[in-house]
Amino acid sequence: MKENLPLVSILIPTYNQTKYLEKALISALNQTYTNIEIIICDDSTNDEVEKMINHYMVNHKNIKYYNNGGPLGQRGLLNGEKCFNLSNGEYINYLFHDDVFYRNKIEVMVNYFMCNKDVTLVTSYRNHINKNDELVYIPKKILPKTTKITGESLGAFMLHTMANIVGEPTTAMFKKTDIKDAIFSYKGRKSRSYVDMAIWFNLLLKGNAIYIAEPLSSFRIHDTQNTQNPLVHILGAIDCYYFLTDSYLDKDFLKSKEEYLKLIKRWLNFYIGKIKELENYIPKDDNELKELSDIKKDLYYCYAQSIKCLISL
Repeated sequence: MKENLPLVSILIPTYNQTKYLEKALISALNQTYTNIEIIICDDSTNDEVEKMINHYMVNHKNIKYYNNGGPLGQRGLLNGEKCFNLSNGEYINYLFHDDVFYRNKIEVMVNYFMCNKDVTLVTSYRNHINKNDELVYIPKKILPKTTKITGESLGAFMLHTMANIVGEPTTAMFKKTDIKDAIFSYKGRKSRSYVDMAIWFNLLLKGNAIYIAEPLSSFRIHDTQNTQNPLVHILGAIDCYYFLTDSYLDKDFLKSKEEYLKLIKRWLNFYIGKIKELENYIPKDDNELKELSDIKKDLYYCYAQSIKCLISL
């Protein structure tokens, strides 16, 4: 029976922690779906993750572990790319090392793909948990019941709201062959913060989406997340500008100039405070000092272009 099921690759990029990673790994191993490979790429600066993973690899031959010998760079993005490039599955589902899957997640999502040939993205409602696995936030559902949504309408809605309503990488599943370029790029431009949105936009250009109204994963919120770094939020502002602009230039999701200008004005008003935040940021080391300089150039360019665009009205 296993041989007749399409292979699903669960991708776990990890770095320097085992407490949440072990829970994430167990949730992947406990899936009701049987034909799974688990790819773990390790950016750690110590051997704690390797020791823990080796313990599980003794009894689980579907775990494939890769030690990078230290961080590959770009705040873990290169590690995430490596996971994707090493995967063999027909279907892909990231599992970030502090999140967890419900036991039936993979089975439910694969079934939706098998029954809907026009679908390129399957996502679901998800819970938010804290370091103690307690529910800390119950997000509003996109829709009250499981629904198929056209890719064009969902992509446009994401741009209009400037929100990742599809969910974090852990939340969604997609087919590997639907990603033609670098996994975290959109319109040939590499995203540096909202990398999941870059994936979703690419997939929504190619087909429709299924939103499952029941929770199938949990997103963990804790103090040591990469997303707590202010520079990550500023990089997100830059990503968002290019999502809007590149989508409009190719007339994907955004069709009219009026619509684009309205959203650029909203982007400018929403992110104008990032200039002050950037000026007040104190870099932690020489590497971050250089990164800060590059981010300033990018952000100021986006501001200048958006203001120039609006003045031309």
